Amino acid sequence: MAFNKNLAVYIKKNLTKGYDINTIRDVLYKWGYKLEDIDQTISSIYPPKTKKPLKIRKERNILNLFFKPPVFFANPANNLKKSLKYFFYSLLILFLTQTTTITVQNLLKKENFAYILTLTLTNTITPFLFLISLFLFFLILIGIYFILFNYVLKTEINFSLLLTALFFSLVPYILINSLNNIPFYNIITIFNLSISVFS
Repeated sequence: MAFNKNLAVYIKKNLTKGYDINTIRDVLYKWGYKLEDIDQTISSIYPPKTKKPLKIRKERNILNLFFKPPVFFANPANNLKKSLKYFFYSLLILFLTQTTTITVQNLLKKENFAYILTLTLTNTITPFLFLISLFLFFLILIGIYFILFNYVLKTEINFSLLLTALFFSLVPYILINSLNNIPFYNIITIFNLSISVFS
């Protein structure tokens, strides 16, 4: 395929919005366009002397997920595999904070082991059940979008891209939830008491 009018319109439109040419290239490449087609279309818009080499940038700043989502999701390196990896890492952090804080708190209270184990399991399973229900809700929502766009509106939509967005969007929520499990007030109180005793 040579010059693509739709690609040219898309590139010009986003350039006027202030998007960087490399960001636009990354998005088009992620959507499945061939590099040759993207290069030919850009060369038809730019003079040869201003043509920039294509480079698919690697996302090295995970904080962009929180503060610059458009930049993060525009990078083709942030795919479904990576989103699943981050999702399971965040679940691991949630599990560790949940079990550790509950266990330590009850050990300090000198509760018996059976009580600590029961309480730990209960407080660990509860957020996981909520996350599963939330995940199923999002999955149903994505399925509705997929059917609506592909079969009703006859517009192609990437199901893998939707799942990627789902898993990445759950990561901040899980991490914030894991921070909520840490009793910062109790830690500060114990720290202040320790200072008072030793001062």
